[in-house]
Amino acid sequence: MITSVTLNPAIDRTLYLNHFRPGEVNRVSSTIETIGGKGINVSRTLHSLGIPTKATGLIGSKNHDRVEALFRETGIDVDFTTIDATTRTNTKVVDLHDRSTTDLNEPGMRVEETEISQWIDEFDVSVKTSEYVVLSGSLPVGCPSDTYRKIQNRFKDKTRFVLDADSQALCEGIKAGPYLIKPNLNELREAFNVALADEHDIIAFTRTLIQTYGITLVLVSMGGDGGLLITKDHAYRAKAMEVDLKSTVGAGDAMLAGCLYGLMMNLPLHDVLRVACLCGSLACSIQRGETFTGEDVRSHWDEVLPTTID
Repeated sequence: MITSVTLNPAIDRTLYLNHFRPGEVNRVSSTIETIGGKGINVSRTLHSLGIPTKATGLIGSKNHDRVEALFRETGIDVDFTTIDATTRTNTKVVDLHDRSTTDLNEPGMRVEETEISQWIDEFDVSVKTSEYVVLSGSLPVGCPSDTYRKIQNRFKDKTRFVLDADSQALCEGIKAGPYLIKPNLNELREAFNVALADEHDIIAFTRTLIQTYGITLVLVSMGGDGGLLITKDHAYRAKAMEVDLKSTVGAGDAMLAGCLYGLMMNLPLHDVLRVACLCGSLACSIQRGETFTGEDVRSHWDEVLPTTID
C-alpha cells in the first residue's frame, strides 16, 4: 500500500483553447474538471498501474459534495478529513496551438494548527499499513512550513517517506531524512539558491543533500529532458519519450508514481528511472482526466533507455 497526503487539494478546471491570447476574448473549446493536488495525482496514477493506494489529507466542507463526486470518478480509496473551509479551484489553460499550459493556482483554504494536529493524530492508522507515504504539494494557508518534517519525525520508524514539495516546505521537510525526494530542477535551484548548470552539478549537489540528511534516493524531473535518479553511490540518466504533447499538467506526479511503481516491483534502479520517465511522458500524451495503464508502460519499454553516469 502507498498512501499519499494532500493537505491543499484543488478542483482542477482545465480549459482547452485552440489559441490562447492574453488580454483578449478567448473561446474555450472544451472544459474538464477533476480533483487534483500532487498527492492525489500520484495515487490516481498508481491506481491505474494496479498498485494499492489511498489518498488522504484535508478538504473543505463548503463544497464537500462536489469534491466527493470528483473523488468517486477517480476510483481511488480516499480518507480525507473535512474542515470548515472551501476546497480551492485551480485553473489550467491549455493552448492547443503552441502546446503550452498556463496555471492559475489559488492559495487554498486556511487551516488552524489544531486542525493539522488533529489530522496527524488520526494519521497513525494509515501509516501502519503503508510501505511508502507520499508527502506532496503545497501547504494550506496557516499550516506551518515544517509540517512535513513533523509528520516524518513522528512516524519515521513505521514507513518510508517520500517528499515532493518546494520552497520552505522542501527545505524543512528534508531535515527529517525522507527516503526519497522528487524535486524538479527549478525547485532545487530556487529552494537552495544554487545555479546547477549541468547534470554533474545536479548530481554533486543532490549528493550533499543525501549525505547531510540521510536521504536514500533523489529523483530530479527535468521536463522534456527526462530525469535523473541519484543515490550516494550511483546516478542514472534517462531522456523523456517523444509523444504528441496534450498537456504537462500532472506529469511530474505521474513520474513520481512511476518511480514508486518500480520500487514496489523491486526493479533495478535504472529500470525504476525508466518507468518514471515513461509515466511522465505518457501523462503528457493524454488529456486531464484520462489515464494510462501498466500495459501502456510495457508497450513503450524500449523507447526510454536509461544510462549510468557514475
